[in-house]
Amino acid sequence: MVGKAVSALLIGYLLGAIHPAYIFAKCLKGIDLRAKGTGKVGTSNLRAQVDSLWPVVITALYDTGKGVLSLKIAQVLGIPLPLCYLGGVSAIVGHIFPFYLRFKGGEGAATASGLALASLIGLWLKLPPSIGIADLAALAGFAGLSSWAVGRGDVIAVFLVPALAALILCFIFALALEAVIRHRVFPYLPEDVRWWRVLLRPAGFSFPLLGLWVSKQTLLSLIGSVLALFVLVDLIRLSSGKVQSFFFKRLASSFKVYKEKERSRLSSMTLFLLGCFVTFLLFPLKVAFLAVTFLIFGDLTAKVFGFVGGRTRFFAKTLQGTLGYLGICSLASYLIFVQGLAPFWLGFVGGAAASFVEALPFHVDDNLSVPLLSGTVMALAQALMG
Repeated sequence: MVGKAVSALLIGYLLGAIHPAYIFAKCLKGIDLRAKGTGKVGTSNLRAQVDSLWPVVITALYDTGKGVLSLKIAQVLGIPLPLCYLGGVSAIVGHIFPFYLRFKGGEGAATASGLALASLIGLWLKLPPSIGIADLAALAGFAGLSSWAVGRGDVIAVFLVPALAALILCFIFALALEAVIRHRVFPYLPEDVRWWRVLLRPAGFSFPLLGLWVSKQTLLSLIGSVLALFVLVDLIRLSSGKVQSFFFKRLASSFKVYKEKERSRLSSMTLFLLGCFVTFLLFPLKVAFLAVTFLIFGDLTAKVFGFVGGRTRFFAKTLQGTLGYLGICSLASYLIFVQGLAPFWLGFVGGAAASFVEALPFHVDDNLSVPLLSGTVMALAQALMG
Protein backbone atom coordinates (compact mmCIF):
# COMPACT_ATOMS: atom_id res chain seq x y z
CA MET A 1 0.00 0.00 0.00
CA VAL A 2 2.84 2.39 0.83
CA GLY A 3 4.45 1.70 -2.55
CA LYS A 4 1.18 2.41 -4.35
CA ALA A 5 0.71 5.65 -2.42
CA VAL A 6 4.23 6.80 -3.30
CA SER A 7 3.61 5.89 -6.95
CA ALA A 8 0.38 7.93 -6.94
CA LEU A 9 2.19 10.95 -5.51
CA LEU A 10 5.00 10.66 -8.05
CA ILE A 11 2.61 10.22 -10.99
CA GLY A 12 0.54 13.16 -9.81
CA TYR A 13 3.59 15.38 -9.52
CA LEU A 14 4.88 14.42 -12.98
CA LEU A 15 1.48 14.99 -14.60
CA GLY A 16 1.24 18.34 -12.86
CA ALA A 17 4.74 19.33 -13.94
CA ILE A 18 3.79 19.01 -17.63
CA HIS A 19 3.08 22.54 -18.84
CA PRO A 20 1.47 22.87 -22.29
CA ALA A 21 1.66 26.66 -21.90
CA TYR A 22 5.44 26.56 -21.70
CA ILE A 23 5.70 24.13 -24.62
CA PHE A 24 3.35 26.10 -26.89
CA ALA A 25 5.07 29.40 -26.11
CA LYS A 26 8.46 27.88 -26.94
CA CYS A 27 7.31 26.17 -30.14
CA LEU A 28 5.04 28.91 -31.52
CA LYS A 29 6.79 32.08 -30.39
CA GLY A 30 10.21 30.96 -29.23
CA ILE A 31 9.70 32.67 -25.88
CA ASP A 32 10.01 31.64 -22.25
CA LEU A 33 6.77 32.46 -20.43
CA ARG A 34 8.70 32.87 -17.20
CA ALA A 35 10.31 35.96 -18.65
CA LYS A 36 7.14 37.42 -20.17
CA GLY A 37 3.98 39.04 -18.82
CA THR A 38 3.18 37.87 -15.30
CA GLY A 39 6.03 35.36 -15.35
CA LYS A 40 3.57 32.52 -14.65
CA VAL A 41 3.50 29.38 -16.79
CA GLY A 42 -0.25 29.13 -17.22
CA THR A 43 -3.27 29.80 -19.41
CA SER A 44 -3.62 33.52 -18.62
CA ASN A 45 -0.04 34.37 -19.50
CA LEU A 46 -0.10 32.17 -22.62
CA ARG A 47 -3.26 33.92 -23.82
CA ALA A 48 -1.49 37.27 -23.56
CA GLN A 49 1.52 36.07 -25.56
CA VAL A 50 0.05 34.08 -28.48
CA ASP A 51 -2.49 35.00 -31.14
CA SER A 52 -4.05 31.56 -31.67
CA LEU A 53 -6.89 30.30 -29.50
CA TRP A 54 -6.36 26.55 -29.85
CA PRO A 55 -3.16 26.34 -27.73
CA VAL A 56 -4.90 28.32 -24.99
CA VAL A 57 -7.91 25.95 -25.03
CA ILE A 58 -5.69 22.85 -24.91
CA THR A 59 -3.67 24.33 -22.06
CA ALA A 60 -6.80 25.24 -20.10
CA LEU A 61 -8.29 21.77 -20.52
CA TYR A 62 -5.13 19.96 -19.50
CA ASP A 63 -4.31 22.24 -16.57
CA THR A 64 -7.87 21.86 -15.27
CA GLY A 65 -7.93 18.10 -15.76
CA LYS A 66 -4.46 17.04 -14.59
CA GLY A 67 -5.51 16.90 -10.93
CA VAL A 68 -8.58 14.80 -11.76
CA LEU A 69 -6.47 12.51 -13.94
CA SER A 70 -4.03 12.00 -11.08
CA LEU A 71 -6.92 11.21 -8.75
CA LYS A 72 -8.35 8.62 -11.15
CA ILE A 73 -4.96 6.94 -11.65
CA ALA A 74 -4.61 6.64 -7.88
CA GLN A 75 -8.04 5.00 -7.73
CA VAL A 76 -7.02 2.52 -10.43
CA LEU A 77 -4.00 1.62 -8.31
CA GLY A 78 -6.41 0.56 -5.57
CA ILE A 79 -5.58 3.23 -3.02
CA PRO A 80 -8.24 4.31 -0.47
CA LEU A 81 -10.14 7.39 -1.63
CA PRO A 82 -8.76 9.82 1.01
CA LEU A 83 -5.23 8.96 -0.15
CA CYS A 84 -6.26 9.26 -3.79
CA TYR A 85 -6.84 12.96 -3.26
CA LEU A 86 -3.18 13.28 -2.30
CA GLY A 87 -2.42 12.32 -5.88
CA GLY A 88 -4.54 15.25 -7.03
CA VAL A 89 -2.85 17.59 -4.56
CA SER A 90 0.52 16.31 -5.80
CA ALA A 91 -0.50 17.43 -9.31
CA ILE A 92 -1.11 20.94 -7.95
CA VAL A 93 2.36 20.90 -6.39
CA GLY A 94 3.87 19.72 -9.68
CA HIS A 95 2.07 22.49 -11.56
CA ILE A 96 3.47 25.16 -9.25
CA PHE A 97 6.97 23.68 -8.82
CA PRO A 98 8.04 21.82 -12.00
CA PHE A 99 11.56 20.47 -11.48
CA TYR A 100 12.74 21.09 -15.06
CA LEU A 101 11.71 24.77 -14.97
CA ARG A 102 13.71 25.45 -11.82
CA PHE A 103 10.52 25.06 -9.77
CA LYS A 104 8.91 28.13 -11.33
CA GLY A 105 5.57 27.11 -12.84
CA GLY A 106 1.96 28.28 -12.71
CA GLU A 107 -0.35 29.35 -9.91
CA GLY A 108 -2.30 26.09 -9.64
CA ALA A 109 -5.76 27.67 -9.56
CA ALA A 110 -7.05 25.76 -12.62
CA THR A 111 -5.76 22.41 -11.34
CA ALA A 112 -7.22 23.00 -7.87
CA SER A 113 -10.55 24.10 -9.36
CA GLY A 114 -10.74 21.02 -11.60
CA LEU A 115 -10.07 18.73 -8.66
CA ALA A 116 -12.70 20.50 -6.57
CA LEU A 117 -15.30 20.44 -9.35
CA ALA A 118 -14.78 16.70 -9.79
CA SER A 119 -15.63 16.29 -6.11
CA LEU A 120 -18.69 18.50 -6.59
CA ILE A 121 -19.96 16.39 -9.45
CA GLY A 122 -19.79 13.32 -7.21
CA LEU A 123 -21.83 15.17 -4.61
CA TRP A 124 -24.42 16.42 -7.08
CA LEU A 125 -24.92 12.93 -8.53
CA LYS A 126 -26.07 11.80 -5.10
CA LEU A 127 -28.72 14.52 -4.91
CA PRO A 128 -32.20 14.33 -6.47
CA PRO A 129 -31.88 15.50 -10.11
CA SER A 130 -34.12 18.54 -9.63
CA ILE A 131 -32.07 19.84 -6.69
CA GLY A 132 -28.69 19.09 -8.26
CA ILE A 133 -29.51 20.73 -11.59
CA ALA A 134 -31.09 23.79 -9.96
CA ASP A 135 -28.14 24.29 -7.61
CA LEU A 136 -25.59 23.85 -10.38
CA ALA A 137 -27.39 26.27 -12.69
CA ALA A 138 -27.78 28.93 -10.01
CA LEU A 139 -24.19 28.75 -8.82
CA ALA A 140 -22.81 28.65 -12.36
CA GLY A 141 -24.87 31.74 -13.20
CA PHE A 142 -23.55 33.65 -10.20
CA ALA A 143 -19.99 32.56 -11.02
CA GLY A 144 -20.34 33.81 -14.58
CA LEU A 145 -21.90 37.12 -13.58
CA SER A 146 -19.31 37.80 -10.91
CA SER A 147 -16.32 36.95 -13.07
CA TRP A 148 -17.72 38.93 -16.02
CA ALA A 149 -18.33 41.95 -13.83
CA VAL A 150 -14.89 41.94 -12.32
CA GLY A 151 -13.11 41.11 -15.55
CA ARG A 152 -10.17 39.35 -13.90
CA GLY A 153 -9.67 35.63 -14.42
CA ASP A 154 -7.76 35.27 -11.15
CA VAL A 155 -10.84 35.96 -9.04
CA ILE A 156 -13.09 33.48 -10.85
CA ALA A 157 -11.50 30.58 -9.00
CA VAL A 158 -13.24 31.66 -5.81
CA PHE A 159 -16.67 31.14 -7.41
CA LEU A 160 -15.92 27.95 -9.33
CA VAL A 161 -15.65 25.91 -6.17
CA PRO A 162 -18.84 26.22 -4.12
CA ALA A 163 -18.27 23.10 -2.01
CA LEU A 164 -14.59 22.25 -2.13
CA ALA A 165 -12.52 21.26 0.85
CA ALA A 166 -11.42 24.07 3.15
CA LEU A 167 -7.74 23.71 2.31
CA ILE A 168 -8.26 24.07 -1.45
CA LEU A 169 -10.70 26.95 -0.92
CA CYS A 170 -8.18 28.84 1.21
CA PHE A 171 -5.47 28.14 -1.36
CA ILE A 172 -7.54 29.56 -4.22
CA PHE A 173 -8.65 32.58 -2.19
CA ALA A 174 -4.99 33.26 -1.36
CA LEU A 175 -4.21 33.24 -5.09
CA ALA A 176 -6.99 35.74 -5.75
CA LEU A 177 -5.75 38.00 -2.95
CA GLU A 178 -2.19 37.72 -4.28
CA ALA A 179 -3.49 38.78 -7.69
CA VAL A 180 -5.10 41.86 -6.15
CA ILE A 181 -1.77 42.81 -4.60
CA ARG A 182 0.18 42.01 -7.80
CA HIS A 183 -2.08 44.29 -9.84
CA ARG A 184 -1.17 47.11 -7.44
CA VAL A 185 -4.68 47.70 -6.17
CA PHE A 186 -3.70 48.51 -2.59
CA PRO A 187 -1.53 51.59 -3.36
CA TYR A 188 -4.59 53.27 -4.88
CA LEU A 189 -7.07 52.44 -2.15
CA PRO A 190 -8.63 55.31 -0.22
CA GLU A 191 -6.38 56.27 2.68
CA ASP A 192 -9.20 55.81 5.14
CA VAL A 193 -9.50 52.03 4.52
CA ARG A 194 -8.32 49.88 7.42
CA TRP A 195 -7.51 46.57 5.75
CA TRP A 196 -6.59 44.89 9.02
CA ARG A 197 -10.16 45.54 10.15
CA VAL A 198 -11.61 44.24 6.90
CA LEU A 199 -9.59 41.03 7.07
CA LEU A 200 -10.36 40.65 10.78
CA ARG A 201 -14.08 40.60 10.01
CA PRO A 202 -14.19 36.84 9.23
CA ALA A 203 -13.20 36.23 12.85
CA GLY A 204 -16.74 37.33 13.66
CA PHE A 205 -17.92 34.09 12.07
CA SER A 206 -17.07 32.46 15.40
CA PHE A 207 -20.36 33.87 16.73
CA PRO A 208 -22.62 31.99 14.28
CA LEU A 209 -20.53 28.85 14.74
CA LEU A 210 -20.87 29.06 18.51
CA GLY A 211 -24.63 29.31 18.02
CA LEU A 212 -24.56 25.71 16.79
CA TRP A 213 -23.04 24.48 20.05
CA VAL A 214 -24.35 26.68 22.84
CA SER A 215 -27.78 27.90 23.84
CA LYS A 216 -29.19 31.14 22.49
CA GLN A 217 -28.97 32.74 25.92
CA THR A 218 -25.29 31.82 26.27
CA LEU A 219 -24.51 33.14 22.80
CA LEU A 220 -26.28 36.43 23.47
CA SER A 221 -24.44 36.78 26.76
CA LEU A 222 -21.11 36.30 25.02
CA ILE A 223 -21.82 38.74 22.17
CA GLY A 224 -23.35 41.20 24.63
CA SER A 225 -20.25 41.14 26.83
CA VAL A 226 -17.93 41.88 23.91
CA LEU A 227 -20.37 44.54 22.67
CA ALA A 228 -20.45 46.21 26.09
CA LEU A 229 -16.65 46.46 26.10
CA PHE A 230 -16.57 48.10 22.65
CA VAL A 231 -19.38 50.50 23.56
CA LEU A 232 -17.50 51.50 26.72
CA VAL A 233 -14.33 52.25 24.74
CA ASP A 234 -16.34 54.29 22.22
CA LEU A 235 -18.10 56.27 24.93
CA ILE A 236 -14.81 57.11 26.64
CA ARG A 237 -13.28 58.10 23.31
CA LEU A 238 -16.23 60.28 22.29
CA SER A 239 -16.49 62.02 25.66
CA SER A 240 -12.79 62.74 26.16
CA GLY A 241 -10.86 65.03 23.84
CA LYS A 242 -7.55 63.66 25.13
CA VAL A 243 -8.50 60.06 24.37
CA GLN A 244 -9.82 61.10 20.97
CA SER A 245 -6.59 62.94 20.24
CA PHE A 246 -4.56 59.89 21.26
CA PHE A 247 -6.36 57.64 18.75
CA PHE A 248 -6.56 60.11 15.86
CA LYS A 249 -3.18 61.86 16.22
CA ARG A 250 -0.55 60.13 18.33
CA LEU A 251 -1.50 56.51 17.64
CA ALA A 252 -2.59 57.17 14.03
CA SER A 253 0.97 58.00 13.00
CA SER A 254 2.00 54.37 13.54
CA PHE A 255 -1.25 52.39 13.66
CA LYS A 256 -4.63 53.72 12.58
CA VAL A 257 -7.47 52.17 14.56
CA TYR A 258 -10.47 54.28 13.57
CA LYS A 259 -11.70 55.75 10.32
CA GLU A 260 -12.03 59.50 10.03
CA LYS A 261 -15.84 59.28 9.88
CA GLU A 262 -15.80 57.51 13.26
CA ARG A 263 -14.38 60.57 14.97
CA SER A 264 -17.86 61.62 16.12
CA ARG A 265 -19.78 58.33 16.08
CA LEU A 266 -19.68 54.74 17.21
CA SER A 267 -17.11 52.66 15.37
CA SER A 268 -18.07 50.14 12.69
CA MET A 269 -16.67 47.40 14.93
CA THR A 270 -19.14 48.32 17.64
CA LEU A 271 -22.02 48.53 15.15
CA PHE A 272 -21.05 45.10 13.75
CA LEU A 273 -21.31 43.55 17.21
CA LEU A 274 -24.62 45.37 17.77
CA GLY A 275 -25.94 44.01 14.45
CA CYS A 276 -24.94 40.46 15.43
CA PHE A 277 -26.52 40.79 18.88
CA VAL A 278 -29.86 42.15 17.64
CA THR A 279 -30.03 39.62 14.77
CA PHE A 280 -29.57 36.62 17.04
CA LEU A 281 -31.99 38.17 19.53
CA LEU A 282 -34.82 38.67 17.04
CA PHE A 283 -34.58 35.76 14.59
CA PRO A 284 -34.50 31.95 14.71
CA LEU A 285 -31.03 30.39 14.63
CA LYS A 286 -31.08 29.39 10.92
CA VAL A 287 -32.14 32.85 9.80
CA ALA A 288 -29.70 34.64 12.12
CA PHE A 289 -26.87 32.30 11.10
CA LEU A 290 -27.39 33.12 7.42
CA ALA A 291 -27.91 36.86 7.94
CA VAL A 292 -24.72 37.31 9.99
CA THR A 293 -22.74 35.12 7.59
CA PHE A 294 -23.83 37.31 4.67
CA LEU A 295 -22.80 40.42 6.57
CA ILE A 296 -19.35 39.06 7.43
CA PHE A 297 -18.24 37.61 4.11
CA GLY A 298 -20.33 39.80 1.81
CA ASP A 299 -18.77 43.00 3.12
CA LEU A 300 -15.23 41.68 2.62
CA THR A 301 -15.91 40.39 -0.90
CA ALA A 302 -17.76 43.53 -2.01
CA LYS A 303 -14.80 45.67 -0.95
CA VAL A 304 -12.30 43.51 -2.87
CA PHE A 305 -14.48 43.31 -6.00
CA GLY A 306 -15.33 47.00 -5.85
CA PHE A 307 -11.70 48.08 -5.57
CA VAL A 308 -10.39 45.59 -8.15
CA GLY A 309 -12.97 46.06 -10.90
CA GLY A 310 -15.53 48.56 -9.69
CA ARG A 311 -16.45 50.50 -12.81
CA THR A 312 -20.25 50.67 -12.92
CA ARG A 313 -22.14 52.61 -10.26
CA PHE A 314 -25.08 50.81 -8.69
CA PHE A 315 -27.00 52.95 -6.20
CA ALA A 316 -24.42 53.89 -3.55
CA LYS A 317 -21.94 51.14 -4.50
CA THR A 318 -20.61 49.48 -7.68
CA LEU A 319 -22.31 46.78 -9.72
CA GLN A 320 -19.15 44.69 -9.54
CA GLY A 321 -19.04 44.88 -5.76
CA THR A 322 -22.73 44.00 -5.50
CA LEU A 323 -22.31 40.98 -7.78
CA GLY A 324 -19.33 39.91 -5.72
CA TYR A 325 -21.51 40.21 -2.62
CA LEU A 326 -24.21 38.11 -4.27
CA GLY A 327 -21.68 35.52 -5.39
CA ILE A 328 -20.15 34.98 -1.95
CA CYS A 329 -23.63 34.85 -0.36
CA SER A 330 -24.57 32.11 -2.84
CA LEU A 331 -21.37 30.24 -2.04
CA ALA A 332 -22.01 30.53 1.70
CA SER A 333 -25.64 29.45 1.27
CA TYR A 334 -24.60 26.34 -0.62
CA LEU A 335 -21.94 25.37 1.92
CA ILE A 336 -24.47 25.84 4.73
CA PHE A 337 -27.03 23.77 2.77
CA VAL A 338 -24.52 20.96 2.18
CA GLN A 339 -23.91 20.81 5.94
CA GLY A 340 -27.66 20.47 6.52
CA LEU A 341 -27.90 23.71 8.50
CA ALA A 342 -30.42 25.56 6.31
CA PRO A 343 -32.20 25.02 2.96
CA PHE A 344 -30.49 26.49 -0.08
CA TRP A 345 -33.58 28.40 -1.24
CA LEU A 346 -33.68 30.27 2.09
CA GLY A 347 -30.06 31.29 1.72
CA PHE A 348 -30.68 32.32 -1.90
CA VAL A 349 -33.53 34.63 -0.88
CA GLY A 350 -31.57 36.06 2.04
CA GLY A 351 -28.39 36.52 0.02
CA ALA A 352 -30.22 38.38 -2.73
CA ALA A 353 -31.89 40.61 -0.13
CA ALA A 354 -28.58 41.27 1.65
CA SER A 355 -26.85 42.17 -1.62
CA PHE A 356 -29.62 44.59 -2.59
CA VAL A 357 -29.79 46.20 0.84
CA GLU A 358 -26.01 46.66 0.96
CA ALA A 359 -26.14 48.61 -2.31
CA LEU A 360 -28.96 50.96 -1.29
CA PRO A 361 -28.06 54.52 -0.25
CA PHE A 362 -29.34 54.08 3.31
CA HIS A 363 -28.24 56.42 6.06
CA VAL A 364 -28.34 53.40 8.38
CA ASP A 365 -25.02 51.57 8.77
CA ASP A 366 -24.71 48.34 6.75
CA ASN A 367 -23.78 46.47 9.91
CA LEU A 368 -27.35 47.02 11.06
CA SER A 369 -29.39 47.27 7.86
CA VAL A 370 -27.98 44.18 6.10
CA PRO A 371 -28.56 41.51 8.79
CA LEU A 372 -31.83 42.98 10.05
CA LEU A 373 -33.50 43.47 6.65
CA SER A 374 -32.18 40.24 5.11
CA GLY A 375 -33.20 38.40 8.28
CA THR A 376 -36.70 39.90 8.03
CA VAL A 377 -37.00 38.82 4.39
CA MET A 378 -35.90 35.27 5.23
CA ALA A 379 -38.23 35.08 8.24
CA LEU A 380 -41.20 36.20 6.08
CA ALA A 381 -40.23 33.77 3.30
CA GLN A 382 -39.96 30.94 5.81
CA ALA A 383 -43.39 31.80 7.21
CA LEU A 384 -44.96 31.89 3.73
CA MET A 385 -43.43 28.53 2.82
CA GLY A 386 -44.94 27.05 5.96
